[in-house]
Amino acid sequence: MSVIRTLRSQRGIFNALVGGIMLGVHGLGTNLLARTISPWIICFFFTICHLVVIPWINWELNNKYTLTNILMIFIAGLFGTLHLCFISFAFAFTSVGNTSAILYTKPLFSALFGKCLIKEPLAWIDALLILANFIGVLLVGKPPFLFGGKLTSDSRELVGAMLSLVGAICGALQYVSIRKIVADDVFDTATILLAKTVAGFLIYSMGILFNITELKPLETTLEWFYLSIVCVCGLTEVLFTYFALETLNAKTVALITAIDVLTSYLLQIAFTSDKVDWMAITGALLITSAPVVYGIMGIREQILQERENKGQELQDRDGDEHLSAK
Repeated sequence: MSVIRTLRSQRGIFNALVGGIMLGVHGLGTNLLARTISPWIICFFFTICHLVVIPWINWELNNKYTLTNILMIFIAGLFGTLHLCFISFAFAFTSVGNTSAILYTKPLFSALFGKCLIKEPLAWIDALLILANFIGVLLVGKPPFLFGGKLTSDSRELVGAMLSLVGAICGALQYVSIRKIVADDVFDTATILLAKTVAGFLIYSMGILFNITELKPLETTLEWFYLSIVCVCGLTEVLFTYFALETLNAKTVALITAIDVLTSYLLQIAFTSDKVDWMAITGALLITSAPVVYGIMGIREQILQERENKGQELQDRDGDEHLSAK
């Protein structure tokens, strides 16, 4: 039973890992679709998929919401929508590797915003893992503008890089907003997704209406099938990431979900036959260091807590026996 309790206590890390892996699949699918289909359409249908969570909204929390809580819910939904929007367009302008590398400056922004806005602690081990994580995504993604690769269009690469960076900032603000809602004990995954759906519907509808991009709409059954897979993977990523944020702080979730870079890289190898080099392997190891370290630390803390509880129980029992003897 103690093993089960220990594993259960680490469900936040498991949820963040699943979220990161699904984000990698979602990112690759978006990258492939965005070459021919308007990113506005991809984002619109993905957002509409969030409506499936409506039956699970916890309406009982309505009595607990303050004006600040309601505002934070809509802020979280808005930043979640903007995060999806910017990274989807980044995938259309540059490669999955480039986007993922820049997107995972998110742990840096999550740690910074978490410390400044909601006073989340930042230990030296967190700083080291953030540094290792950031170096890892650069080694795996190998952005051409940093590693001297060949660029076909400097302007497109620059636009993609800037979109990824803004997407990372929006993602970090979304994480911190959700952590604030969790701290106020009014967090409900379905409610956050509903707010995200409302914001996304308004933004993406305008994008489709004015046809801001000149890419074609969905035409073939295969494109609809691919879009369905992207939406399912994306919704799974969102749900598991939100579940992780219930028990882990923003920077920890941002670090662990960086496993998506490794997932994206492996998927690229599978679909493009890219070769694995030592730089990519080193980067992958640095990326996976975060979930491994946090997992070990979490299990160690759980074991120490159980020992402390047992010691307290024995001490209380001895005290009761001593009183009975008197």
